[in-house]
Amino acid sequence: EVEEGEEEGDSLATRTKASSSSSSKVGRKKNAKKKQSQGKRRVPALHRDFVRWKNDRPRHVILARVGEFYECQGVDAILLVQFAGLNPMGNPSNPPRAGCPKQNIQRTLDDLTSNGLSVAVYEEKGTISKRPPSASTRKTRFLAQVVSPGFPNYLYGRIDTNEADAYAEAYRTPTPIVGVARSVSGCSLLCLRADERRMLVSEGLTEDAVELFFRTHRPSEVLLHRPAGASSGLAGSKEARWEAKMRRAFQQLHGIRDVRTFTSADALEGFASRVRTDLGMPADAEFRVVREEGGGGGGKGELRRDQRRPVVADSTASNLGLYPTRGIVPLASTLTGPGAPSACKAYLLSMLLSPPPRRVALDVNAALGMMLRADPTAQSVPVQYLIPAGKIQSLLYAQEASDGFFRELRLMLRGVLALVKEGRGGDWPHALASRLLPLVRLNTGESDITLRRMERTCLDTIGAIDQVVFIEGNEGKEALEEEKEE
Repeated sequence: EVEEGEEEGDSLATRTKASSSSSSKVGRKKNAKKKQSQGKRRVPALHRDFVRWKNDRPRHVILARVGEFYECQGVDAILLVQFAGLNPMGNPSNPPRAGCPKQNIQRTLDDLTSNGLSVAVYEEKGTISKRPPSASTRKTRFLAQVVSPGFPNYLYGRIDTNEADAYAEAYRTPTPIVGVARSVSGCSLLCLRADERRMLVSEGLTEDAVELFFRTHRPSEVLLHRPAGASSGLAGSKEARWEAKMRRAFQQLHGIRDVRTFTSADALEGFASRVRTDLGMPADAEFRVVREEGGGGGGKGELRRDQRRPVVADSTASNLGLYPTRGIVPLASTLTGPGAPSACKAYLLSMLLSPPPRRVALDVNAALGMMLRADPTAQSVPVQYLIPAGKIQSLLYAQEASDGFFRELRLMLRGVLALVKEGRGGDWPHALASRLLPLVRLNTGESDITLRRMERTCLDTIGAIDQVVFIEGNEGKEALEEEKEE
C-alpha cells in the first residue's frame, strides 16, 4: 500500500509538473507575441516614400516638401545638419529628421552643393482623395528637380514667389560637368554646361592640356569613359590603368571627389545619357554640341592653322598668372582693371589659356585696335547689359522667368541691336560687330550666323516681350515699329 501511494504521488507530481511547464510555455508565447505586437510600429507613408526615393537615387540627398518646410530623413538628415548647420527635428528615438523653411530652400541647397553633394528635391502635387485637405489627407509628391554643383539653381516655383526678382539676381553660375575619353588621337574633353544645355567637345588633346583645363575650370564632377569591350574594366588592362591614373590625379591634385565611370560604345552619346539620368532630365532632352574647330585633325600632337593652340606648359601658365598661383598677380584681373565684370575676366582668361584660331585672333585684334583708336566723342560702343547665357536658357526652359527678368533681357537685346544694326550711329559700331562676328560663330558652333540674322532675332524677341510685359512709359514700341519698317 505504501508503494502504491508513492507511485500515485509520483504520477500526480509528474502531471502537475507537466501542466505547469506547458502553462509557462503558453505564457511565454503570449508575452513574446505581446512584446512583438508592441514592438511593431506603424511606418508612416512619408517614411516609406523616403525609402523608395533613396533606393532610386542612392547618391543623392533626398529633400521633400512637407507643408511649409523641406525635410530630410535618415542619413540625409545628418548631412543636412552637418553641412547646412540646421537643427535636428522630432523624437531622437525615431529615424533622424531635419529640415528648413520653404523660403530658405536655395540657401540650404547652396550649402549642400558647395560641398559637392547632389540633391533630389520632391514637391507636393496635391491630395490623393477628393475630400477637402486635412491633416490626415495623404499628398502625392514628384521629383521637381535634381540640384547639383553642375546645376545649383533651384527653379521650380520661383515665379510664384515674391522673391522671384531677387532670386534671379542671385543666380549662381554652375561649374561644368566634364567627361574624359581616351582614343588613338589623344584625349577628348566633353565639357557640359547644364544650365545652357551646351556641350563643348575638344578632341586630340594631350594629357598636359587636360591637366591645365582642370586647373582653370574646376569642374564639379568628372565622368571617365570606359569603352564597351571585353578588356574594359578588367584589372591590369590598359583602360583600367588609365582610369586609375586619371582618378588619382583628379582626386589628389584637384580635389575632385566625384569621379565616376560610364561604359558606352560612343563616348558622346554615353556621356549625354548619363548626365540626363543624374540630373533627372527627360530621356529626350537635347544638348547643343559645339565642336572645337579643327579638333582631332592630323595625328596626335599635330595642329593645323585653323585649330586652337592651348597653353599646355604648366610652368608657363603658372608664371603668367593664368591660374591662381601664390606670389603671382592674376593676369586677367590686372588687364581688365578692378571694375570689370567677372564674366569679362573669365572670358579673357579662357582666351589666354586656349587662344582661338589665327584668323579669328586677327579679327579680335583688329576689333581691339578699332576701340583703342576710336574718337570718344563720335565713336563709342553701345552700352551692353550682360546676362549669363545659362541664366537665360534655364529660366526660359523652366518657364520660371519673372517680368523683371524679361525687362533685363529686353535691355540687353537693345544694346546688341544698337551694335549690329547697320547705319545706327554711323558705320563704326557695325564695322566693329563685323570684326567680332567670327568669334561669335566660334563660340556658338554655328557658322551661318550673320549680323542681319542677329538684328532680326533681336527685333522679333523685343516685340514678343512688349506684347506680354508692360514697359513703363510705353517707350520703345514706336521706335521698334520704325526699325521693323526700315
